[in-house]
Amino acid sequence: MRRTVHHLGLGLVIALSAAPAYAQIVNDDFEGTTFLTDVPPGQWSSERVVGGFSKSTLAGAAHAGTRGLRVTDTGAATSVGYLYRDAIATGDRFMRFWFRVNSGSGGNPHIAVLSGSIRGGTMFDALWVPSTQMLEFGCVRGSSSTSSFAGNVGPMSAPIGTWHLVEFATLGVGTNSGTCAAWVDGIAATPISNLGWNTNSSTGFYMCEHYKDAPFTGSYDFDDVVVSDTPPGSILLANAAAQATTGNCQPLTVTLISSIDAGAVAVGASLTVPVTATNGAQVNSTACGGSGTAQVVIPLGMASGSAAVWFPNAGLATLTTNHPSFLSRSVQVTVSASDAGQPADAGLADAGSTDAGAIADAGAIADAGAIADAGAIADAGAIADAGAIADAGAIADAGSLDPDGGSLPQLVSLTVGCGCESSGAAALPWVLLAWALGRRAYRVGSGN
Repeated sequence: MRRTVHHLGLGLVIALSAAPAYAQIVNDDFEGTTFLTDVPPGQWSSERVVGGFSKSTLAGAAHAGTRGLRVTDTGAATSVGYLYRDAIATGDRFMRFWFRVNSGSGGNPHIAVLSGSIRGGTMFDALWVPSTQMLEFGCVRGSSSTSSFAGNVGPMSAPIGTWHLVEFATLGVGTNSGTCAAWVDGIAATPISNLGWNTNSSTGFYMCEHYKDAPFTGSYDFDDVVVSDTPPGSILLANAAAQATTGNCQPLTVTLISSIDAGAVAVGASLTVPVTATNGAQVNSTACGGSGTAQVVIPLGMASGSAAVWFPNAGLATLTTNHPSFLSRSVQVTVSASDAGQPADAGLADAGSTDAGAIADAGAIADAGAIADAGAIADAGAIADAGAIADAGAIADAGSLDPDGGSLPQLVSLTVGCGCESSGAAALPWVLLAWALGRRAYRVGSGN
């Protein structure tokens, strides 16, 4: 049974043999025991050291964690050394590791090899070329001991002093449609297909310095070596909605995927992934405003984990995964200013406009205070601007007194716009004032 996958970003279609279950043949981060002489012994089947070759685990060789594997060659013609793991099978095989050259000159060390049952035991190998500081990947065509060299997959840049994630695959071993392919830092080299491996099988993996075509002087480091029968996880992919508004809290997902087919890969142990954010965005492993940290946890046996992210500022926010064992990938979110602080139609129309005080007719108290001939009430008190009570000054004919009438003038009509007309008690002082004014006018007019 076969399954067809498309390589991410390359348009490359690769047919992978369906494996019965995911299996890591080797998973060595060099933090514990590695060599056969260690107690307990490491994961490798055999190892070799010849001439001026040496290998050791030390802190200075680590890409992740506290230790990595350092290989050193003093340049002797006979120097060679490796770690080897048996892996006899047909189908698909994958290898990935972090690699850095510290120094190097002379011949080309073959740093990783998939051995096969034909042509001197080599099906596919990776070598570093000092003269160009490039990685090259070679494979053979055919299933006999005289199978020809099919050519190089690559080359891919790997300058001295820089770490690179190196991956390669032999697909369809045991078929006439074999393919060798390679990736460096998630970027695919052009593969070689139709290799005619129908009677071939893989027998194992070598790493360190399986052989060289001329004396080599230098050293290089390995870390996080994985050999498996399904595509290993390589990239931590961040994913969030492309749009947000300020003040929003929304989910952030991180998924471990393969460089080879972009498929999700379940983790063999709980994986904590730190996430950095720009433009003030805040990532929280629990919830926005919670007590968590800026990280995402992928649980055991799962390929994805989630967290919350809050966007306080408008602009472009970039969220980036950061874990030394995997390649980082970012997601960008365009954050727009929220309307949450604008009380449009919330009760005060045009709250922020220059007409904010233009409350129609609210202050237009026609003739307020214009109490014509109201009469001088000695020391009655300067009731200045008696409050701009809407229509409060509409005292109809307040000064229109009949000097010759023998009866009391009509009671002055007050229209009180402050709402106090709803309370007789509150309106009483105004009625008394009106009555007093009328009474005084009557006495003046009548002589009483």
